Amino acid sequence: MYDETTLRDLAGWKPIPPTDEVAALTAARSLVKHITRVVGVAAFVNQGSYENFTPAYVYLPANVSRHQSGDGHVRSSYECLVLYFSHLVPLAALGTGSWGETKDETGRVTARGYSGLDTPDLLDIEQLPDSPMTERLIKANAKSGYTIASPAALLAPAPAWFEPLQRSEGAPPWNRMFHLLFQFCD
Repeated sequence: MYDETTLRDLAGWKPIPPTDEVAALTAARSLVKHITRVVGVAAFVNQGSYENFTPAYVYLPANVSRHQSGDGHVRSSYECLVLYFSHLVPLAALGTGSWGETKDETGRVTARGYSGLDTPDLLDIEQLPDSPMTERLIKANAKSGYTIASPAALLAPAPAWFEPLQRSEGAPPWNRMFHLLFQFCD
């Protein structure tokens, strides 16, 4: 994927110009802007401050599951596609995930939660079903300037010397290229 020197720089969160946090955010926002043009499809960027990637969530609002607790709070959960736009290289990871929110009895949002990608959740774009959402995702991503990395490339072993500066998604061991490219601290 990259030579040894580049991998060491990437492991140390040193981006390959012109890629950086602003480029990743711009790419994620571009994808969201284009994909939400399909009626019935929603997407948003969840801009965090402790990751070396920018996550975007793509979902069908109609496919929501809700339940109400005894105290009147309503929990909504949305299955979605998650994309991580790297701050280090013009690559994105694609996989399945979810996001959810809790509203109190007045309808005010009291909590939100966002799943992260883990290696078993990674998808190849070809694995997505033929649908207007998939078609729009492919076109929107083409305009973002980022390439969706194949799971095979992301699941390749990271160099033996690699240890995350912070941590990666999922349970250790964090010994795949995915873990080298997508790290966060809590």
